[in-house]
Amino acid sequence: MATKTRAGPTVCYDAFEPLCNWNHEEGRKTLIVNLPEFRKEELKVSICNGTLKISGEHPVSETRSRFYKEIKVPNDCNGSKIKANFIDGLLHIVMPTKFGVNEGGGAGEIDVFMKRATIMSPECSISRVRWFTKVAVSAAVVAVASVLGAYIMCKCRSSN
Repeated sequence: MATKTRAGPTVCYDAFEPLCNWNHEEGRKTLIVNLPEFRKEELKVSICNGTLKISGEHPVSETRSRFYKEIKVPNDCNGSKIKANFIDGLLHIVMPTKFGVNEGGGAGEIDVFMKRATIMSPECSISRVRWFTKVAVSAAVVAVASVLGAYIMCKCRSSN
């Protein structure tokens, strides 16, 4: 007796690039990301290797709207003190400079996850390990090809 399996519904995604603006004030830099119709629970903000990663996903009728953005944290900012607040469709990511700032906080605050590039942090380290593996394999292939080419040249000269 044959059984029929039914595949689940396919989710369609509509990727977009959110509008971003920078505010430079004394003691801090603020990135403001315009995300109307999003809720705080639909957003994720993290830091990995000095890169701020912002992503979100929001249902829109039968599809899902999503975005992913990476921004290098400015060198003069203190990455361990970055805070994010989501108020009225605007995500405010406050990056205090290393020279001090009056820190705020309050309602709508989003946790900013610090991620270190170690073996224990798979999201950051896997891509780095893959890159090093590719470089090592490429170097090994070049070395073997060079040795093999030298051997063939040596044999060809000795046979003449």
